[in-house]
Amino acid sequence: MLLAIADISGTLRGEHPYEESLRGICQRVAELLNYDFSAIVLPDDKCDQLSIAGYWGLTESYLEIFRASPPRAINGSIQFPIYRAYESGEVQVIKDIKTDPHRELLSAFVQAQGTRAAVCVPVMRHSKVLAVLACYALVPRRFGADELKTLQAIAHVVGFAIEVADLVKSQKRTNDELEFVTLSLVQQKVKLEDLSSLQTTLLNSLTTAEPSVLEATVLSLASFTRRSVAIATVSGQLAAFAGTPEARQVLGLIANTLSRERRAGTDRHHDSAPVTSYPVGAPDHPLAILLAMPALSADDRFEHMAAQYAAAVASYRLQSERTDWTLTTHARPAVLLSLSAGLYGEQGVIHAAGILGVPSTGSYRLCVIRQESEAVAGRLARRSRDLIERGWPVVATTVFESDTLLLIVDARRDTIVRAAAATIEHNLNIQAIGISSLISSLAALPVALNQAKVALANVRSSDAIHVGFFEDLGPLGQLLQHVPSSEATKSAADTLDPLLEYDQTHRSHLMQTVEAYVRLNGRWRDVASELGIHENTLYQRLQRSQEVSGLDFSNFADLARVTLALRWHYRSGTGRD
Repeated sequence: MLLAIADISGTLRGEHPYEESLRGICQRVAELLNYDFSAIVLPDDKCDQLSIAGYWGLTESYLEIFRASPPRAINGSIQFPIYRAYESGEVQVIKDIKTDPHRELLSAFVQAQGTRAAVCVPVMRHSKVLAVLACYALVPRRFGADELKTLQAIAHVVGFAIEVADLVKSQKRTNDELEFVTLSLVQQKVKLEDLSSLQTTLLNSLTTAEPSVLEATVLSLASFTRRSVAIATVSGQLAAFAGTPEARQVLGLIANTLSRERRAGTDRHHDSAPVTSYPVGAPDHPLAILLAMPALSADDRFEHMAAQYAAAVASYRLQSERTDWTLTTHARPAVLLSLSAGLYGEQGVIHAAGILGVPSTGSYRLCVIRQESEAVAGRLARRSRDLIERGWPVVATTVFESDTLLLIVDARRDTIVRAAAATIEHNLNIQAIGISSLISSLAALPVALNQAKVALANVRSSDAIHVGFFEDLGPLGQLLQHVPSSEATKSAADTLDPLLEYDQTHRSHLMQTVEAYVRLNGRWRDVASELGIHENTLYQRLQRSQEVSGLDFSNFADLARVTLALRWHYRSGTGRD
């Protein structure tokens, strides 16, 4: 039994669409427990009819009959085993349809599929029936106690999958509401500046994990509406409040009244009450209630819009733990990729920062981790928790071609180096890591991406840890942001090849001498001492180097050219750094 449940759980953990996962479960149940076909049946939106959400082995004629004339409405006759299981919450077993007292009602379905035995198991979560798992056999069958226990355990796993899918749909509705209110605010001509200011304040409040987020929300809304505002839990407690002491007492009493009525199932519309209330989250199952006093009138359009927006933001915060995996897996990678490509405007960057959970301005770096393939890069990007455990101060991750991009908050350089070393140690497919300089705004991420790529391209194979910081490149890095590596290589070769070729032909040391001269900033004694030669010999070598290269080391333009060429020579791994 445990092996069967583990196998079904593995089907759910696969990265497949919801309906495909249900079909996969039906197939695995049938294969593991030797059924001829199986189905998962869900209620429709009105909960007055059941429909097949996933199946395996059912014939098209059976499906057409089920769609055209479902056996019975849920609230009508419940002679069919699927409906009996849904209504009663109990397992329904038919060992042989030919001996079942309701066989006449089932005749059309029996003829379409050839069914002889069936078991219908309610899928339950929190004492509520969410669906029915139905399994069928073409021959009479005795359903033993162990078999029924296994099916009930599998139904529990299916119930968890359905609950998670409902949560995702709920989060999507919340995001849609948030987007709708935002668009409505933009379209308004009156109070646009105040509404935009409120929107920015509330969105920026999402960038902190402090418990004061709800307080900041009610304070902003109270200031905008000039009313007392509270957010109350479903149990009737005030979680946040802004207003007068008298209003606090009144709103507390109203919150308790609404909570008692909700628990008793006697929700009423208090049209005469001195408050306006908004559900925080789904109206049927709110996470909290937002209250404003005095009540808003029908003419207070902008105040209503602001309150709805505040309720949506509060809902976003209260659901953050439930939705964090959705943000980490889908929204944040897409936002990071869009920011790095420069696709957001000024206001869009603020909105994107709210999704990332950080301020739009701050101290950030962008890291590019070169992998052997896009698939490998994707696997690392999905393991943000592992990256955090290895010391990366990660905000978000995403994939760009065969690279993993990491947006990190500023940290000590040695911290970043240790995190990079630990990551490379545990991921042998990593070829190199390039890290941008500090940026002060998420709007600068396109520049940071370019810098990280330049740093990545200049990581040398001789480095102990294949990590490159853009700031270590100095002026060369600034140049390479605008010059392709191929052009930099050609320019360096045009400058230094005459010296290298002369040394090879005459077994001389002109290149070594010029390297030391530039690296030691032209200090003759230090250069001569390092090379172990007399200053007169140094002078003769430099004169010969100028003749061979055609450069004048006393000319600043020529000296800058040879300095940059040598820096590129160093970074390419052929010279001395």
